[in-house]
Amino acid sequence: MILLYEVMVASGHRRQGIGRALVMCLVEEARAREAGSMWVLADEDNAAAVGLYTSCGARRRVPDQSLFVWSPIRLLS
Repeated sequence: MILLYEVMVASGHRRQGIGRALVMCLVEEARAREAGSMWVLADEDNAAAVGLYTSCGARRRVPDQSLFVWSPIRLLS
C-alpha cells in the first residue's frame, strides 16, 4: 500500500501539470512495485486537491470518512 501524504506546488508554478506529473510518477512506481493500492486524504472543500487526484485516476471510496487528529499530543495519566 502506498500513502501519498500531500502534494504542494509553489503558487507561481501551479496549473502547469507539475502536481499531476508528480502524482502520476508515484502511481507508476506503485504499479512497478505491485502495490495493492495507493491512497491520500483530502478535504472535500479543497477543490484543487480533489480535482488533481480525480484527474490522476483516484476515486473517492468513502464519502463520510473523517480524519481524527491529536494535536498537540498530551499524555494521559
